[in-house]
Amino acid sequence: MATLGATGFLNQTQGSITAAAPLRGGVVATKMNSLYFGTFQGPPFVWSFVLASGQIGTQAPLSLVQLGDSVAFLGPDDFYLFDGYSPRGIPNNLRRWFFDTATPSQISFIQGRFDQQRDCVFWHFAGNGSTSINMWIAWSRRTERWTSGTLPVLMVYPTAIPQSAPVTDHGPAYVDQTGVSGAAGPQHDRDALHVGYWRGR
Repeated sequence: MATLGATGFLNQTQGSITAAAPLRGGVVATKMNSLYFGTFQGPPFVWSFVLASGQIGTQAPLSLVQLGDSVAFLGPDDFYLFDGYSPRGIPNNLRRWFFDTATPSQISFIQGRFDQQRDCVFWHFAGNGSTSINMWIAWSRRTERWTSGTLPVLMVYPTAIPQSAPVTDHGPAYVDQTGVSGAAGPQHDRDALHVGYWRGR
């Protein structure tokens, strides 16, 4: 149960909030072309967000992969790693292949996951004109190498990103297990972010 929460606006850059995830006791929030990092301050301001990048963000909310002390995600032109300070591109010899192969209209539906046993990050995506997830690209943190492949079974997803939260005053909200939510209502409200804070008992 959230014991302290607040709503604020990330309006240093234009656009709607596209994704959010916990990181280092704080929160990373993205727009299409910008990235913010929030830290818990306590009353009266509760949360403080700083703009970490005004050029790098994501349109794929499910591409964010938590790696403990960092978050990996698909950016506008490459895959990135964010450690709470600044995003950096992950050296990637498959970058051009990926953007040439991924179906442009399906990029926002890319889904990432972390294989902890192999220490690899996988991103599953629709490629070669498909509208269903049929391919993957992976980055090995241990060897710093990339590989790719196809899926034997097509993964079908809904036409909209699944909403895991009840309807709010501004419409449905995107919420993850930390209580981070990005309003998905009218355009002027889409840069609102509500963050709940849990205190351990």
